[in-house]
Amino acid sequence: MHYIRLLSPPRLRWDSKASFLGLTFTITTDLGDTFLSPLKPISLQVLVSLSRLGDGDTFIAPQMAPIWQAGMRVLKLELPLPSRALDTLLIRPADPRLCAASAQDIMQSNQGLIVPVYVDLSAYGRDAPGVCFRRLDLRTGKNLGSNQLEVQEEIGESIARHIWDAGLVTVAMLADLNLRETNKQDDESLKWLKNIFSPPASRKLGILELGCGVGILGLGIATILQISAGPELSGASILLTDLPEAEDQAVTNIRRQLATYKTPGMPCVVNFQYENLDWEDGRLGRFGPRVRSGIWDLVVLSDCTYNVDMLPLLVGTLSELHAASVQRTGNTGAPCETKVLLATKPRHRSESALFDFMVESGWAIENKIILPLPVLASETESVEIFLFSRY
Repeated sequence: MHYIRLLSPPRLRWDSKASFLGLTFTITTDLGDTFLSPLKPISLQVLVSLSRLGDGDTFIAPQMAPIWQAGMRVLKLELPLPSRALDTLLIRPADPRLCAASAQDIMQSNQGLIVPVYVDLSAYGRDAPGVCFRRLDLRTGKNLGSNQLEVQEEIGESIARHIWDAGLVTVAMLADLNLRETNKQDDESLKWLKNIFSPPASRKLGILELGCGVGILGLGIATILQISAGPELSGASILLTDLPEAEDQAVTNIRRQLATYKTPGMPCVVNFQYENLDWEDGRLGRFGPRVRSGIWDLVVLSDCTYNVDMLPLLVGTLSELHAASVQRTGNTGAPCETKVLLATKPRHRSESALFDFMVESGWAIENKIILPLPVLASETESVEIFLFSRY
């Protein structure tokens, strides 16, 4: 997967006759370590939607057909703008077949895709905001307002507080499996992925995300449950956790996604919150009040295995979460059996040490799926999804 990544906030400039939008961006992988080098030049579109004045028009910047080609690292543009107030900027591939705009795109494409980027221009005041957002349609062809996942991330070259491949692909997989109108015959082998959202008979479903970053996996799951939920899922809880430096972005994204649920006739049936959780504390069973008071049927995490030094802390935290949930339900007659859903894009052989640590701590792989991840002008990669349980 490649991402259109803004390297600095868009620049708005006015003179006596017109206004102009300055852009500096690149197209790179999720870690920013490889620039897109396509076999053929790729045309891009820069679109600006106008503030809602009743007509919903979209302005497509004239005279410019930006091209990205092999050898490029940065693309700089200055585009003329209409005189009306602006709402949202969108940069995407001109060819929709290259665009990762929906879960369906990601799951059905047999070629590498590019993830578009959006900026809320209506938020511009004295200073340009240092954030952009990604938008993923989880159920194509339906009422888009309530079917979209929007995740804000920072503008710039840092890989922190950005969307990474495993989280994005896993959300697309879960959405495609749970929200598609007709199921394929081969879905029999994937029933376990649907069953992980089955609520216990005696209580509401509890899901906790570790190392949530910007929150794409946890918020994606929350939105899938929100779209598909029947009465049995009403009141399900999802808690996002990470280090304190991730808090502001994660909380912002929770609020952003909650706003998309405010659709007439569509109450919010899933409760989701954020709490800081350092794995140094987690491995010792030291949790904040929200983690400590919950019963966690499922712990989810994505793109969290790249730092091998942190793996023992991660596994220790998982084991303590399981023990705490078992203890909280021990006298109810329906004990909790915490399972772990892990999504990862293998990047280095050293990451496999996680599986040894899991076995040593009493965890076993219950199910596994490998999803091919085509990459433009490069070798196909993969996203691996594991379901662990205690034995």
